[in-house]
Amino acid sequence: MNISFENWLNTQVLSSQQTQAFKEAFLCYRIKAYRASLLFSWIGFMMILKDRVLKAKMPDSYKNRESKWNDMLNKLHDDEKWEKATIESVMSKAETNKVFNISELLRNDVDYWKNRRNDCAHFKDTEIDFFHVNSFWSFLQSNLKKITVLGGEKDLIKKIKNHFDPVLTNPNSDILPLIEEVFYAVVNKHVADFWRDLFKELSNDCVDEKEIYNIIDLAFTHLQPIYYESLIELLKRAGKTDSEALFHDYLSDVGFLCIYPQYIGDFSYDEIEIREIWKRRLYDYSLNYYGLYYMLLEKKMIADSEIEESYDMIIEESKGEITKSDFLIRLFENNEFMKRLEDVMINWLNDGAYNQTNVHSGIIIRYLEFQEKLNTNVIKAICFRQGGDAPSRKLKYYMGKLFREEPAFFKTFTDGCKKSWLFSK
Repeated sequence: MNISFENWLNTQVLSSQQTQAFKEAFLCYRIKAYRASLLFSWIGFMMILKDRVLKAKMPDSYKNRESKWNDMLNKLHDDEKWEKATIESVMSKAETNKVFNISELLRNDVDYWKNRRNDCAHFKDTEIDFFHVNSFWSFLQSNLKKITVLGGEKDLIKKIKNHFDPVLTNPNSDILPLIEEVFYAVVNKHVADFWRDLFKELSNDCVDEKEIYNIIDLAFTHLQPIYYESLIELLKRAGKTDSEALFHDYLSDVGFLCIYPQYIGDFSYDEIEIREIWKRRLYDYSLNYYGLYYMLLEKKMIADSEIEESYDMIIEESKGEITKSDFLIRLFENNEFMKRLEDVMINWLNDGAYNQTNVHSGIIIRYLEFQEKLNTNVIKAICFRQGGDAPSRKLKYYMGKLFREEPAFFKTFTDGCKKSWLFSK
């Protein structure tokens, strides 16, 4: 029997005890022991809430009353008292004893299910059938994430900050469990503020931008849309020059997408924003931009009338040493792009200034590496440039290096141009 709540629960982070309680609930449900199924489901629910309190920092509501907080924690550790202490922490409304940040309506719902738990445990006359169990599971699926401990967001920010402190945390520790806590620690309406405050704190601590972008990637892959949709908006705002860029300048949408270009479709850019990306913004991020540019082409996000202009722009900005990458190879597999690259390279080599060939020698070499059959006109243009009065020193260096590393290419090239002086001994 397929149980949708069971499938959902498998995507959540639970302790072994919590998992076992729900396994018992599913087993009882399948044999139609619905009272037992509801009771075990309630126990699993209480275990989750108990662990949230035990992992949390003491809320401000208990300020100057630490002994009372510790007394509650002791009860939660007691096998005889933990369930009663947990439900009392949920039901407490007084500001001085408040533990969970939940609405009155949700607190009433928990109270309703506590009474159904008692119906099961004491075998009262109240009928308990499969629809009661399914209804409780629907309640858990909808509301588990809403039941958060007061101050849990600030505490989670502190734990994530500590993760990047090598004095407090092993550098090889996995941050994913902390990111998954966002689901339980952050109320929906506070999600954007949480990310903003977290990244501001991490930026102030000089945490590397790639580490922060990794957190965002984990949010995309392990959290629900509400959590990463707010991230998209924050990153887009941070990429602009207005005063609302609420964390440091080195974090931005394009900076993230240069590392994780697969998410470009989630950012819902309009045509003007897309043009601004390939026309200007891409080139602020060293040479990591080929992946993002390739995805813009692959997803047909660049207007047809602007594609050739975008080719010219990306080629012109391909300066210095170019790192070989999968996305660069995929770009080279685009026949239209390659034809335009060949035309531009021939112009650099034949008619362009010496500096044009020098600064673009990296992309010329990557082009040559990619070709199984060399373009005759490109070979002639290289021979023209390197055999003339102003040969490119950088191109000579890179070609000599390529010849030494790839003897087969050396033979292919020399067979085409018969210019042995290109070989750097």
